[in-house]
Amino acid sequence: MGRSSGYRAKKGNKEQISKLRARLAECKCSQWQRATIIMREIVELTGKSVGPSGCSVEPRACKYCGRYGHTRQHCQKRLSDEEASMEALMLRCKQEDEERSRKIKSKEKVQHEWTQEAWFDQVGKVWERNPERWWMGPEVLHPLQDGGHGKWVRVNGTVKMADEWGRRILPVTARDVRS
Repeated sequence: MGRSSGYRAKKGNKEQISKLRARLAECKCSQWQRATIIMREIVELTGKSVGPSGCSVEPRACKYCGRYGHTRQHCQKRLSDEEASMEALMLRCKQEDEERSRKIKSKEKVQHEWTQEAWFDQVGKVWERNPERWWMGPEVLHPLQDGGHGKWVRVNGTVKMADEWGRRILPVTARDVRS
C-alpha cells in the first residue's frame, strides 16, 4: 500500500486550508459528522479525491484528548500534561531527598552527641567495662552483680546514683542496708 503525501495545502489555498484545519481541531470526537464534512472540504481543496487505498478520507481523532486534526503523537495537551507530571514528580523527588538528608543529618548528630556510656546513663542502665573484653565497650551489668562505672550503680541489689563524678561507687550507709 502506498503512502500518502498527506493533504497539504498548495500556495493558492494555504489560507483556506489552515482555517479549515483550525475548525477541525475544535471538533470533539463526538462531533464526527461535522469533522467528516470539514475533512471532505480539505480534500477537495487539495485536489485529492480519495485516500491512498482508494476509499474516502476520514479524519482521525486523538486518542488522548479526543479532538480531531492530530494524533496522540502530536497532541499538545498530552505533551503539556506529561511535562507537568514530570515537573511534579521531580519536585516530589526533591522534597523526599531533602527530607531524607534532614533525617540522616539528625541521625548523624545524635550518633555523634551520644556515646554508649552516655546513653546507658541517660536511660538508667548500670554498666561496666570488662577489662578482659575492652574492645567491646561498655556492657550492661548483670542484674545480680553489684557495682558499675557510670552514673548509676547497683549496691546490695538496689540501683542508686553514683557520686558527682560518676566513676566511684558511693559508700553504703546503714540506712541503705535497711531499705
